[in-house]
Amino acid sequence: MDLVLIGIGILLLIIVATLLYYFWNRSVYNSFNSSVSKTSTKSKNNKLLNLEILKLEFEYAKATSIQAQQDRLTILNFYLGLFAAISSISIGVQSLDTENFKEYGAYSFFVLSIIGFFFNLQIIRLRQAWVGSPKVMSQIKQYFLDLDFELYNYLHWTLNSLPKPQRLNTLNFFSVLIVTILSTLAILLGSLILELPIIFFILICTAYFLINLALYHTMLKYNL
Repeated sequence: MDLVLIGIGILLLIIVATLLYYFWNRSVYNSFNSSVSKTSTKSKNNKLLNLEILKLEFEYAKATSIQAQQDRLTILNFYLGLFAAISSISIGVQSLDTENFKEYGAYSFFVLSIIGFFFNLQIIRLRQAWVGSPKVMSQIKQYFLDLDFELYNYLHWTLNSLPKPQRLNTLNFFSVLIVTILSTLAILLGSLILELPIIFFILICTAYFLINLALYHTMLKYNL
């Protein structure tokens, strides 16, 4: 009888221990699954957040690129209008008062050439701003290329194929060239009005022209 009771007691202890182990193991399993599920959900949310940030950054870079081109066109048009206005006023003043025209007309052309120099600096800065936009966009493209390299066949520009900032066949260079030519012409007209020596204004015009083009190349190449 005692052996039977002992056996029943041991059997009950085994059953209780088995049940406790079962529920404890199930609790740990559920806790682990919950943790994995939360981690997976968190990871998925982080990826969605990262994609949204990249999308906003890409849109900002695109908007900056467009704005830089619009500002360049505005500066060029403003200088063309300014050059035409000063030239017209100078011609009108010359027909009214030839004596004073030599002084005021020449100085107005020299001031116009100085303004042209600073306008060129602004156009160069806009080119630098534009170059930064495709670089940012290409860095975002590189993120997706690392995930799927087959996208390379469908992308026009990547980090390794971006155009050089100092390229000459660009709208920014042509804008600088137009402003430089008009500003050099302004120096030439001012020198002719004051009847300066030919060698003097040839040297000044040549130096002014080359300095502007050299600044375009140097500032863009070395990002000054």
